Amino acid sequence: FLVGTARVEDRIITYCNEAGVKLLGLKDKSEIVGKATAPNRTPAEEALMNDVILPQVLATGFWEGETTIWSASGEEIPVWQVVMLHSENGHPTYFSTIVQDLRLEHATRNALRAAKEAAEDAAKLKDNFLATMSHELRTPLNGILGCMQLFDYSAGLSGQQKQWIEHTTRAGKHMLSLVNEDRKSTRLNSSH
Repeated sequence: FLVGTARVEDRIITYCNEAGVKLLGLKDKSEIVGKATAPNRTPAEEALMNDVILPQVLATGFWEGETTIWSASGEEIPVWQVVMLHSENGHPTYFSTIVQDLRLEHATRNALRAAKEAAEDAAKLKDNFLATMSHELRTPLNGILGCMQLFDYSAGLSGQQKQWIEHTTRAGKHMLSLVNEDRKSTRLNSSH
């Protein structure tokens, strides 16, 4: 965590811990302590600080939220920042801030989002594949079952041939029921 302080009167930074120096990519504290602003702050960030954060801190004594800081090398660093007002004898004297680096949290969130999207895409591909395969299996199976029905009505079949027809019909109906169950399961999964 970066921990720092600045005077209220001129907003000169009076303290920055070593973790803050490291987070900002500075060589030492002298690059920030005694300065009127953090290094590499963009005009938008300066406006946020001057127009939103500090007025709220002066009015309520506290502000917290997600902001961005920039390292000395120009790397954008998302952070969670807390700014507090400290007073002596009822007069505001200095601000203190605690800044938490959110890069790991953002990277984790992005990786989870990408993994979720990849899983959803894979599920859609699977569903499309199963729907296509279901059609490709059902069509010839229905043809085979139709032929078995025709053979079953034919005269002059031996007992052995009738057993083969019955066995083939039973196996075909079983396979067709499996394909139909898979189709139902795919529909249920895709609706969730």
